[in-house]
Amino acid sequence: MAPKFLKNTYPLDKHYFLVPRFALRLIGFYPESKWNVWVKSWAFFNIFILGYGCYAELYFGIHYLSIDIVTALDALCPVASSIMSFIKIFFIWWYRDHYKQLIEDIRRLTEEQNSSRKEKMKRRYFTIATRLTALVLFFGFCTSTSYTIRPILTNTILYLNGKPIVYETPFKM
Repeated sequence: MAPKFLKNTYPLDKHYFLVPRFALRLIGFYPESKWNVWVKSWAFFNIFILGYGCYAELYFGIHYLSIDIVTALDALCPVASSIMSFIKIFFIWWYRDHYKQLIEDIRRLTEEQNSSRKEKMKRRYFTIATRLTALVLFFGFCTSTSYTIRPILTNTILYLNGKPIVYETPFKM
């Protein structure tokens, strides 16, 4: 029971950057979206939360380096990924006009190639690309969710075994 966009019959014009378009629209950074006050506010909110998360994880990790190295590394490992996400989103915003032009150029170039052989190739490769990027998004969602619910599961197990509960946030902030 796969979603429609993962099937070969999904329209080709909708395959262009399907998963990146979904993900970037979700956080307010897709370059082809209308850049109104709501999208700007949502994008600012998301970049602010990501920036604060980077700061909090980094501060916590550095603070705990001399106290407990395992706890410090538990915070410093995800902060590297968070900082890279912050940098990527910043550059997607900074170069949004170039990114929009790139999307339009790719769309124009692929639409110019309309022989039946090329249509079959495009359908095949666009479907593969959409499936692979959907997998990346899915596994990223699973990873983020597991980081978030890990303290809940850990404390539930500790509570059921009669041990003291450890109070901590999901990303050691």
